[in-house]
Amino acid sequence: MSPSSATSRYLARGFYLTSNPLLSKPSLFQRLLRRRLKRLVVLFYSQPRDGAVKVADFIAEGLLGLSKI
Repeated sequence: MSPSSATSRYLARGFYLTSNPLLSKPSLFQRLLRRRLKRLVVLFYSQPRDGAVKVADFIAEGLLGLSKI
């Protein structure tokens, strides 16, 4: 088996070529976190508030999980 076919086979399965095998495949937690962050960004831009308050709320919701989603 050539190295390129082995590489393409692993990439097709969803693996990424990294030095750490624990970080090679996106976990369910990472996918859920990415989806939640996308929702927070949508909420961030859809609420009319003062700029500094908006940024503080966004950071609190993202880091502390205080979102109303």
